[in-house]
Amino acid sequence: MKRTFSAFQLHPALLQPAGWHILGPLFLELQQTHAVVAGVALTQEVQVQRLTSALRAANRSNQHVGPAQVFVGLMRFPEELLPMAMEDQKQALDDPPSCVADAFLLRSNLFDDPAPRPSAFALFAESALSHGPILYFGWQNGNLHLAIRDDGVSPSDIPMIMGNQDGLQILTVDVAVCSSAFRLNHRSVEVAVNGPWEMCTTGFFFMTEGKAPTVEAFSGGVACVACICFGRIVQPLGIACTLHLDNRHH
Repeated sequence: MKRTFSAFQLHPALLQPAGWHILGPLFLELQQTHAVVAGVALTQEVQVQRLTSALRAANRSNQHVGPAQVFVGLMRFPEELLPMAMEDQKQALDDPPSCVADAFLLRSNLFDDPAPRPSAFALFAESALSHGPILYFGWQNGNLHLAIRDDGVSPSDIPMIMGNQDGLQILTVDVAVCSSAFRLNHRSVEVAVNGPWEMCTTGFFFMTEGKAPTVEAFSGGVACVACICFGRIVQPLGIACTLHLDNRHH
């Protein structure tokens, strides 16, 4: 079990036999979703439980929409820019997001094979190297935006609008983050690889404990589950559709 969780930064107490009943369900969901994991610190039992719930929802979603790759990583925004970006500032529509999270690395064969085999996926930190496509998260005018690049273009240079997207690969992205400070779930966001920023409109975001705790959580980094499918999905049955937010854990 310790080898399986080598991609996580776990509190030592969780790795002791007394903590295995908490890690056991997470272990099963990681095995079933074949998630690629990198850079996630889990120091509390409730964090493990929330991540387990999100992965369980991703697994249910995959059963409906077909082959997909699940990534578990850290969503972290710069604290000084986030408060204003989360508000509706009436910025020009062609301005890129003013607050962009740390790069969310996507490391799998998804971009070469539209129906990758689960056996090709990996659980360990070595599988999330500083190569390959990057998923970017950005806040602008109170809305979350997504972009995926594999050409090295800086987030500040990614356009908001692109007229001709012929030939660009389309990926459908579900994003789920569960924190005691907020709930964020978006489903079936169609993103063109090396295309423009796409605003998340099919899901929800609300602050359960107010803005200050939300900014603190985002700036400290929260575990994020991204489920990515090749092409478009006719029926939007994503993580946000199936996620059961367990209010027992705060």
